[in-house]
Amino acid sequence: MKIDQSFEVSQPVQRVWEFFQDMPQVAHCMPGARLNEQLPDGSYQGGLRIKVGPITAEFEGQAKVVQADAATRTGRIEGRGTDPRGGSRGSGTLEYVLSPSAVGTRVDVVVDYQLQGRIAQFGRTGVMRDIAAALTRRFAECLEGKLGAASQAEAEQIDAGEIKGIRLFLSGITRSLRRLFSHGK
Repeated sequence: MKIDQSFEVSQPVQRVWEFFQDMPQVAHCMPGARLNEQLPDGSYQGGLRIKVGPITAEFEGQAKVVQADAATRTGRIEGRGTDPRGGSRGSGTLEYVLSPSAVGTRVDVVVDYQLQGRIAQFGRTGVMRDIAAALTRRFAECLEGKLGAASQAEAEQIDAGEIKGIRLFLSGITRSLRRLFSHGK
């Protein structure tokens, strides 16, 4: 499944590009993400916790920057992981493009992912799109906060927090039902 998201931050493109090259900082702004260590091949070992309604998946796996082009300000990150407790598996790619905007920088992101196991049942509904939108909003707020901080110490205090999965789950189900019933009119 592919999900496209965009947002803007009030920082110059070069500054946002530099931030995107620092994987630990990027992970710090992703709700539910953590990096444990960088491996010799340049990939990172870590995890991602996702809570969707009654299901919580805690993926353990690896992510790697496979492309970063400073001239075009584009990048691609690939990742995969498994949830040892719940049996879910996931893999995906994240591609981003940074471009100048009236505000500062526009960030366009395309996420292409595959889910297997219990968590996959939500991948076919609008719930995953709602979660992606919430994750993107929270990431953008964290990025803006870190880059706009008055000091390094202040920037380190800013993090993405946690997404409330049950609220997203219920709002996604409500929107899906509205779409279903609006097509019958």
